[in-house]
Amino acid sequence: MAKTSKNTKMAIGKNIIQVDNVYFFPEQEDVVFTTNNDIAFTSFYKERTEEAIIKNEIECNERAILLWGLGGVGKTHFCRVLFNEYLNLINKTPEKTRIRHLGYLTYNNSFDETLINGIKYKRINNYVEDLKNSWEKLEKISQTSEMLLIIDNVDCLPIEDPSLNKLNQLSGTIIITSRRNDFEYIKKHEIQSISVNDALSLFKDINTNVDDNELEDLNYIVETLVAGHTYTIELLAHISFSQDWSILRLRNELDKRKFNIAYVKSGQEHILKQEYKKLFSLSKLSKEEIMSLRHFLCYLICL
Repeated sequence: MAKTSKNTKMAIGKNIIQVDNVYFFPEQEDVVFTTNNDIAFTSFYKERTEEAIIKNEIECNERAILLWGLGGVGKTHFCRVLFNEYLNLINKTPEKTRIRHLGYLTYNNSFDETLINGIKYKRINNYVEDLKNSWEKLEKISQTSEMLLIIDNVDCLPIEDPSLNKLNQLSGTIIITSRRNDFEYIKKHEIQSISVNDALSLFKDINTNVDDNELEDLNYIVETLVAGHTYTIELLAHISFSQDWSILRLRNELDKRKFNIAYVKSGQEHILKQEYKKLFSLSKLSKEEIMSLRHFLCYLICL
């Protein structure tokens, strides 16, 4: 799907508006029944091998799907793409999908809190009543089994957050993303690192200055040091491009700091955090690059 420019608003069809990559149905609020989230995706997204399988499970009305994997491997980005693809299907070719209602929530503290702050309903500023009304709204939407609800970055199990258990009473398909894989009674898919070819392509999509004679060094970085970790590839590509570094210079800077996350597995985000701290010493990082590093480190610390 073509990406519109930032803050571009345009009419797509009857009663449908597109802002960037996100579609809104002003007079059909229950089509997108959650409030605005950051669900845009980048133009250099690389399709995942799991995508076709998960779409088939959605259309077969699989009740609950878990997408799990190492922090920064691309789970959130995958779900943003999935969400927008289903918006397109509903808009352009609704006969090709059973889904009629879409929701995207970013988990925060508990599912009760996530729902009360993320679903569209009439608030009365009374927590007990608002929670009751938000659940009633979600239950009503799910009655026809035509709902797809994505809950991103869930860092608790139902035993730790009992409000997650209430999802069992819903119909439709619920997709949960998490770094944890010990959820029970749910279809599981591990989102793994991208292939070397996709990693090279992703890096070159961002840093357009890479020459063919630099591919050997670039291959060493994305395969030996980074092992296809999506967020790291994007970050290093931005850094090398903004600093106008050759790929050899980038390789030498990483080797000098003994940066290597190829051995980090799911559940070892504390090791990933230690490796990422080494990147702060890269010279002349821009304010945006420093903020990006800090944001990802805060995410890892909170896990």
